Amino acid sequence: MEDPRTSDNPPADDGEHSATPHQHAPASSPHQHAHAHHLNHHAYAKREGLMDNAFMMFLGAVVLGYFGFYLPSGPPVNAQGQFVPLWAIDMWSLRCTSLGMGLCGIAMLTNARVGELLYIFVALASAIAFIVTLALDQLDHANTVMNWLLDVLIVLINGYGGLETLIDLLRARKRRNLMDGEG
Repeated sequence: MEDPRTSDNPPADDGEHSATPHQHAPASSPHQHAHAHHLNHHAYAKREGLMDNAFMMFLGAVVLGYFGFYLPSGPPVNAQGQFVPLWAIDMWSLRCTSLGMGLCGIAMLTNARVGELLYIFVALASAIAFIVTLALDQLDHANTVMNWLLDVLIVLINGYGGLETLIDLLRARKRRNLMDGEG
């Protein structure tokens, strides 16, 4: 069987990069042939990257789901039976982020652009939610829910991932606009 990374056949449509826009007339020059081969290699590398991204999103969903769904035992109340809003916010932030990451992984496998946009939204919203819980946690030490390091870790990972994905999409859009202007 032929190795898809070295094949001159265009890759299957992944929802974002279709073979159709990159198909050219048969390569009449070595430059055109090399350009077509580069595009095919890039598309296969992109597909492998999508699988890695989807796996990481599913992994995030499992880890955050463990902390959000499995660890809390019972309603968010303290020893005196009083409702603790911080615990509810933290618990539901973990649960929503877990569900959102799972949806991002599914979306990434079906349509890369939708998956990336959904991931940007979920990751940045999660980072903001955990910044809020971190701030509230520091204001109310008596009802601390999670170790503050876990909140910081979630903020850093999701904030960085969301911003990095947003910047990558904006750069790709700028490159496409430049290429369309040249063509």
